[in-house]
Amino acid sequence: TITWRGDSKYFATNTCWSATSSSSSSSGADSAVAGSTHASITSRLLHIWDREDCQLHATGQPAAGMSAATAWQPNSRHLYVAATAPPEPVAAAPGSAGVNSRGQPLKAAPHHQLQQGTAADKQTAAVSGGSSANGTLQSGGRSSKQHVILYERNGLQHGGFDVPIYSSSKTCDSGMYIHALHWSSDSELLAVVLAPAAVKQQQQHAMQAWRVQLWHRSNWHWYLKHEQLRSIPAAAGPLLVTWDEALPGRLHILTGTGAYSVMEYIWGTSVSGRGTVVVVDGHQLLITPLR
Repeated sequence: TITWRGDSKYFATNTCWSATSSSSSSSGADSAVAGSTHASITSRLLHIWDREDCQLHATGQPAAGMSAATAWQPNSRHLYVAATAPPEPVAAAPGSAGVNSRGQPLKAAPHHQLQQGTAADKQTAAVSGGSSANGTLQSGGRSSKQHVILYERNGLQHGGFDVPIYSSSKTCDSGMYIHALHWSSDSELLAVVLAPAAVKQQQQHAMQAWRVQLWHRSNWHWYLKHEQLRSIPAAAGPLLVTWDEALPGRLHILTGTGAYSVMEYIWGTSVSGRGTVVVVDGHQLLITPLR
């Protein structure tokens, strides 16, 4: 992925790098080496280049789960990169074996006691995706988080924000990921395009839900101002989104089926006669009384 800064003085590349690691295994009383294995590790690196001489200006601070979606803010302030954060571990509930009601760890029980457990323990393990009898941290049933990272020109990270993904039933859809990032020409709105996971060959005719979220930053807080859902056939290809270069609030959307639409966005202020201000932030309304 290549993205240019607003003044075209610098450009950034988001490239995929592969490295091979080797490990050896041993067995027997004398710890004799039984063999070795080689694993290929793939990761992404961000590089910032000078346009004049194409010299490397900076290397981006590594980030786990970095994806190809990259966009430089037109006002040249920050570089934005999408990433997938690993699932957060789920701690065992207080009162279960291994953790008391205060959340303090208990002494380890014998192996045969841990294998028995109660019916409630087994039911809890089925829900959480792992065993809860030993009170260890579990990550089953948790989905990966989508994240947007901010980079300075020197390659250092400068914060970011999580991208919520909810289905119509208000449950998290773990199959979606950030497909693309697009900035409006006035650097006020960031369009985050969310794509569904890859489908199997026999599901090519099924309908897939794509999402376009519009984000705005104010006082270093990110507000989700708008989200729209587009359902297109899986075989139709990706959803194409771009901002108009002349009109900052105009968004162009094109599907693989040939459907083209233009969205117009304007800023509005909602203030009551008593001085109460309401701000939209995702599924929340933030109310501030100014009097």
